[in-house]
Amino acid sequence: MDARISRLAIRLVLCLSLAGCAAEEIGTEYGAISEAESGILFYGPGLERGYRQFLAGQTGTFVNQTFATYGPPAGDFPRGEIVLIEAPPNRHIARLPVLRNSIDSVGLFKNRTIVPGPGGHVVNAIGNAEYLAFTADGLSAVIWRQTASAFQDGGYGKVLMFGYYCKGEAPMMTGDEAGSILTRVGHVTYGSIDPPAGWPAR
Repeated sequence: MDARISRLAIRLVLCLSLAGCAAEEIGTEYGAISEAESGILFYGPGLERGYRQFLAGQTGTFVNQTFATYGPPAGDFPRGEIVLIEAPPNRHIARLPVLRNSIDSVGLFKNRTIVPGPGGHVVNAIGNAEYLAFTADGLSAVIWRQTASAFQDGGYGKVLMFGYYCKGEAPMMTGDEAGSILTRVGHVTYGSIDPPAGWPAR
């Protein structure tokens, strides 16, 4: 899991999401934090006792960013990444990334042939999440986005979560399967969830 790929994804998502964001503002250095400090909860299938990395930092405009990377106990798949963006008091999320257009911001899917599949909305502990299942040269995955605070000033509130989960080589996920992945996403502040049976306690 390469943190450099993660930073690239964060920068693209942030520029798509915050009004007035300029490339020169995205100079954040990320520091490692614990899972508890991140606040992000994700219990994707096959990730029990697997690899986890959590990074956090701020841009020059004091936008807080937390990045979570998940992998299996062994091998390359399944894997997932989640970005949490929290705007400062005087800013809000002005627009949301288009899911289909955001797939290429993830290093794992770059230069692969993307075939979109079923998409829709599902409600998890945080709120309403939009998702899109797809394949990337045979890799089966789902990408999603959701806000975690009230809409305001014509925008989408102050908190955005954006992420993906990839099963590896597998058939396209059904809409129900893809949506079920999002019910395993939570946050200790914005919508906490408990680990499923078989997972280590937090």
